[in-house]
Amino acid sequence: MLGQRRIDSKSNEIPAVRRLQANIDVAGAVVTVDAMHTQKATARYLRERCKADYVMTVKANLPGGHVEEGELPRHALLREMHEELGIGITAPTAPIARVQGPDFRNDIWLIDTWTGEPVNLAPRNTTS
Repeated sequence: MLGQRRIDSKSNEIPAVRRLQANIDVAGAVVTVDAMHTQKATARYLRERCKADYVMTVKANLPGGHVEEGELPRHALLREMHEELGIGITAPTAPIARVQGPDFRNDIWLIDTWTGEPVNLAPRNTTS
């Protein structure tokens, strides 16, 4: 842990994380945050102001995808990002990690550039 800050009772920790990071040099580092901080403003702040990379937790209330029969996983990624989030991406050649169990497989892809503003276009497919 590099820093800690008390949060005023009339505030919350989302804006406070940016104030905290302003006092810590994280340029070139990878900053991890929990799901509460998975916010576009926090991601932009880390990339543009702090010059840092980030890992953000995405919870099940965001869209997910699947690979259609005969479809390559990277092509499914392109399609799902367009269909469910309305963004265009250049798909990486391979996932950065894979989580696998006896009855599932999740590929984890790193997408750091996209076109368009992400919007949940498939709210019926998410949980609240």
